[in-house]
Formats: sequence, structure tokens, C-alpha cells
Amino acid sequence: MAWAGLLALGLLGCAAPMMMPAGVSALMAHPNPSTDGAYTVAWPQVTGATKYRLFEDGKLAFEGFSLSHAITGKPDGSYAYSLTYCIEAFGIEACHLRPMRAEVTVVVATDGNLSN
Repeated sequence: MAWAGLLALGLLGCAAPMMMPAGVSALMAHPNPSTDGAYTVAWPQVTGATKYRLFEDGKLAFEGFSLSHAITGKPDGSYAYSLTYCIEAFGIEACHLRPMRAEVTVVVATDGNLSN
């Protein structure tokens, strides 16, 4: 039965255990630190990815196909970002349920004090 094959391959639903390629171990943010609350988080392309999901402090901040996301208007503080992605296999889109290893923390200090 087709369902049994999908279960055996771990491709049923969004619970497929996929690993980030070795070359995607960290996100990049520029500028970091930010002195005006604006910065861009970027990542390298993952072969076969159908979309990317960027999380800010554990909440979905971006979902789409681009390799970066511009952020503006952030107040002073630290913001942790992590990345995951979706792939398609056998006509089913499978997504990580939680971010894996790609992470970056951005510090925003609009008053010029970077000792947060």
C-alpha cells in the first residue's frame, strides 16, 4: 500500500526527520549589532528547499522563498533567530517542526550602548 511506503520512508505529514546540510550551520545578520533597529538576516540556499521558515525568539517571523529577510523598527534588545526549511518528496511537502542548528542572535542598541 502507498501509505505504508510513505510511513517507512518517514515522509507522511510534516514529521519527516530531515537534517540541515553541513554547510548551513549558522545564519548571518548585517549589521550586527544594529544601531537603528534595522538589519537583514540571510542564509545560503538549501538544495531542494521549497520554502524557508525564519523564527524570531521561537515565533514564525518569515516564510517564503527568498534567502534573506529585512527587519526594521526593532527596539533595543537581543533577538534570537533560527532557520528551518521545507522540501517536497513524492508530492508531499515535508517541513521541520522546529528549527535545527542554524541560529544567530542580533543585538539592537539604538542609544549607542552595546553592553546589553
